[in-house]
Amino acid sequence: GTPLFVSRHHPQLLVIALASVIGDAGRVVFGWIAIMAGGAILIALSLFVTSRGLFAQQPWAHIVAAILMTGLLPVSLVSLLSIKSRRRIISGLFVAGSIFALRELWAGYAV
Repeated sequence: GTPLFVSRHHPQLLVIALASVIGDAGRVVFGWIAIMAGGAILIALSLFVTSRGLFAQQPWAHIVAAILMTGLLPVSLVSLLSIKSRRRIISGLFVAGSIFALRELWAGYAV
């Protein structure tokens, strides 16, 4: 454990305490980076498999693609409404792309 009391006579204890705090913060940051990287790999894998299914005209792929695009739509809308700079154009493109993708996915399934 890191000592809680650091005196003038033991400056190395301050260095040890500081290194311990920095090390703990680094572990937390890299842990979150690893979690986000794993999530990105899962999303990329699902997009890859779905695109192969869509190319093969598989019905399950339409459902998975619709779920993915439906998940992207509210995130893009929140981003569009919360960003107040020119970068909101990118969010608007994601909203338009999601709506267009959903329309195209279900165009052949109209009742």
